[in-house]
Amino acid sequence: MPIHLEIKAGPFAGKTLTIADGKTLIVGRAPTRAEFAVPHDTFMSGIHFAVESGQQGARVIDKKSSNGTFLNGARIQESMLKDGDEIRSGQTMFQVRLSPAAHQTSATAKPEQPPQAPLALEQATAGSSPATHAAGAAPPSAARSAAELSRAVPAPSPLIPGSPSKAPGPGAPPAASAARSQVPVLSVGAWAFHLLPEGWSIQKDFGLQQVVGESEFPSSIVVLEEPLGPGVTLPAYVESQIATLRQYFKDPQIDPAVAPAVQGSEENVALDIRHETKEGVEVFYRRIYARRGSKAGVLTLTTLAKNSQTVVGSLKTFWSALSFLA
Repeated sequence: MPIHLEIKAGPFAGKTLTIADGKTLIVGRAPTRAEFAVPHDTFMSGIHFAVESGQQGARVIDKKSSNGTFLNGARIQESMLKDGDEIRSGQTMFQVRLSPAAHQTSATAKPEQPPQAPLALEQATAGSSPATHAAGAAPPSAARSAAELSRAVPAPSPLIPGSPSKAPGPGAPPAASAARSQVPVLSVGAWAFHLLPEGWSIQKDFGLQQVVGESEFPSSIVVLEEPLGPGVTLPAYVESQIATLRQYFKDPQIDPAVAPAVQGSEENVALDIRHETKEGVEVFYRRIYARRGSKAGVLTLTTLAKNSQTVVGSLKTFWSALSFLA
């Protein structure tokens, strides 16, 4: 039986790849080397992982990727697959279907590639964060690999200039209304969005993604949370991420930003991060940290630097409609 990989998160969300019996699909960032390439996902290696369809069943194999391949949240080297499994590679999430899919895209034909820009750092880096364990999309944490932080992005250094401020369902179509809802339009863990910005769609279990044409880079908003270690403060947590970010990216620009008062949180910090990809594309991240008790929440907005002012400005009402109720 053929294997179907449904892309659940990332710019290709909604597409389904089909791997015929006896065939192998190689996934990675390099269009010239991978059979299915995601060139804008900077957390993927040129050749990241492969999925095989053989007589023994379906199997996923990590191809010595830098940031790892994750199966249902656990980093693997090689593993058999079953229906419903989730494979995370960099910023992209695939769900395994071992039964016929309604909509299929040939895995052998290379899909049209979007611009060479990195995908939302929905999962960032966390090489040796002294913080804790975690989102993929994981968050930053005590000894986690960049891939594990498959959903977060780190931030600036020595207690980010400007101390912390005190703060008092399946995918859906983009909302045209900016009205705030009493019932959250989306909840991911302790995070709740009470507003769906116009032109954005829900990415279940992750956050939001801007609705754009296939040839455009989609901005995204991803959230995660994790417990703070004993005695770890929010500033210390952020500093550990900053250190990791500086190790992962070459000469990133990290600046403090005005943090919105996230409802339900006791403390907030915000950062603006810019870095240039190997392809020369400048990417912008607005990172918002929230703390409630001993739990930290992280929200990451990712967009192209050239669009950052417009995108951030368009979300002004959205920022005020966030809550973190850990």
